[in-house]
Amino acid sequence: MKKNILLTFLCCLTLFHTFANESAGNQPQDSVKVFKKKLNLDLDKVLDGIDIDSSQFMELNDFNININTDSITALAMNAAKEGIKTAKSSLRNLNVDGKGYTAYAFSYDSKGTRQRAEGTPTRIEKKSFSNISEIEFFHKYGNIIVKESNSSQIDLEIQYFDKRDQSASCNIATSNKLLSITTNNTGRSNSKPQINYIIAVPKNISLNINLDYGDVKLDKLNGSFDANLSYSDLSAQALNKAASVKARYSDVKIGEAQDISISGSYSDFRIEKAKRVESSGNYNDCRFNNVQTLVIPKSSSYGDMKIGTIGSMTGQLMYADIIIDNLLSDIDIRSSYGDVTIKGMSPKVKTINVKGSYCDVAIGLPLNISATFDASLVYGDLNISKKYAVKYTESIEKSNKVTKKGQIGNGTPTATIVVSNNYADIDIR
Repeated sequence: MKKNILLTFLCCLTLFHTFANESAGNQPQDSVKVFKKKLNLDLDKVLDGIDIDSSQFMELNDFNININTDSITALAMNAAKEGIKTAKSSLRNLNVDGKGYTAYAFSYDSKGTRQRAEGTPTRIEKKSFSNISEIEFFHKYGNIIVKESNSSQIDLEIQYFDKRDQSASCNIATSNKLLSITTNNTGRSNSKPQINYIIAVPKNISLNINLDYGDVKLDKLNGSFDANLSYSDLSAQALNKAASVKARYSDVKIGEAQDISISGSYSDFRIEKAKRVESSGNYNDCRFNNVQTLVIPKSSSYGDMKIGTIGSMTGQLMYADIIIDNLLSDIDIRSSYGDVTIKGMSPKVKTINVKGSYCDVAIGLPLNISATFDASLVYGDLNISKKYAVKYTESIEKSNKVTKKGQIGNGTPTATIVVSNNYADIDIR
């Protein structure tokens, strides 16, 4: 009987907590954050006036309860429906191990939440258009799926995801061979109706997409492509003409590209194969598997860049590490506060020009290469692996400055290495 009184009391506390949360209003539960905290109950005060032998459970000073809120929710529901008797039975399932409790707090960030239109549409419309050479989207809260077809007309399917008393809507207009599709911003900010667009386009059509909070998926596109994304993901199999992608807080994955410009901030860019890439922006992580030419303007900073095989590379970065697996032709870069690592290169490499500041520079040369080198360092040193045959024509160490010139390899030089660095070393290994 004493045990039942204690269990009933704990159950009432649980019900009170649950109903109080419900009265505060339902909040979206898009993210889960786990935290642990010690729950210390002074049972001498809580049970004051109740004659219970707490030694049947454990010592009062060590009485800590491990509570899982899933069990608590189930407990509250049972108590509301079936009364204290059923709740008492549910309490036996709670984990009491004397190690504190784990609770789950839900938070909602409207800026970081990516809304996706999924499930079964409430309405579907289908439209067709002819004599169109360019398409533009202005879209929020939904996806855009693009398929290239052999047809001469455009087929558009619009999937509406209405919510309660709110109906999704869009405006579609054509003018001078331009098809413009705009999603209307209706509904409350935290509960917008959503739309998916599925469009089949002829070959060689130009496509411009402006999208917030959605996904863009397309296979091969033989026309020009321009995308401006925020909190959105893009995946493309192949972009066979000039393309430009600007992204904020987004993931971009491209299989093949001819000539593409990528820029933005706080985004991940993945390109498997490309002829030419121009990359700029801040706080981006870039992964390029095979690129013939890579250009990095001065505006790039922060983030990391990993490159598989690259033909030639030029540019300037700050606070960004560069790792190249295989260099085929030439490189001319400046780096500040970010390490430069060239793991390997072709014997056909012509020019290596690296200017660093507060960054380590490591260059891996093939054993059969012959190259001249010109190194200048301030508060640093040039280290050349003993596996190479080295001839110095000049070696000056004066105060904090080091100048070294010479040749690596015994054959006729086919490559030129010009490197400089401040407050860091240069390793040729």
